[in-house]
Amino acid sequence: IGLPESARDAAYAALRLAGQIEDPYEIACMHLTLARTLMYEGNFDYALTSVRRAHETCSAGGWPNKAARAKIAEGIILSKKRDYELARNQLFGALELLSQSPDRLDEALALNELGRVMRQLDDLPDAVAHLERARSLLEQGDVLEQAFNERETGICLSRLGHAEAEMHLRRAFDLYRASGASDDLAATCKALGDLYLSRGDTTEAISILQEGLEYIEFRSQ
Repeated sequence: IGLPESARDAAYAALRLAGQIEDPYEIACMHLTLARTLMYEGNFDYALTSVRRAHETCSAGGWPNKAARAKIAEGIILSKKRDYELARNQLFGALELLSQSPDRLDEALALNELGRVMRQLDDLPDAVAHLERARSLLEQGDVLEQAFNERETGICLSRLGHAEAEMHLRRAFDLYRASGASDDLAATCKALGDLYLSRGDTTEAISILQEGLEYIEFRSQ
């Protein structure tokens, strides 16, 4: 929910209890959580080791959905590491697993991240297509994934010169504000600021960037 410090504390608390856990499924879940935490801290290699252990455990246990989640997590970590082509391959691998055992939210997660990765690879039409497909799978309660989708769509459309870009970024702004995910909200403010600057609307750009700085300062208190 956009609270990485709390996630980190919970993950390390779980790790301290790992020696008392015998259930492979619980161990795989712990490694997935730990991988996300390590990623937030910038320890990408350790995060990849942890998420791959989770994938091996899930594959051996015959849990395709959890194995797909591990592949999605690996794709996200590789993307954060800027290994975009490897990230793309892992995300396509996750989608292949999900074709055997469908799950709407997991598929949307993979497609959302795939949209971001394709944007980083400068394949904007493909990025938009993946994001549109993800949006059709998301439901009302998937607020953070909806917000991520709207922001990514807005960024892609702004680079393509489409007028709808602002609408999507504004939707992302409203969703992130309602969820309290201040880091993502600040990033959305930056995306809006970049859009306004590209249009020559300096006043709007300064206003939204100042709002983004306020959220960053609030998080640092």
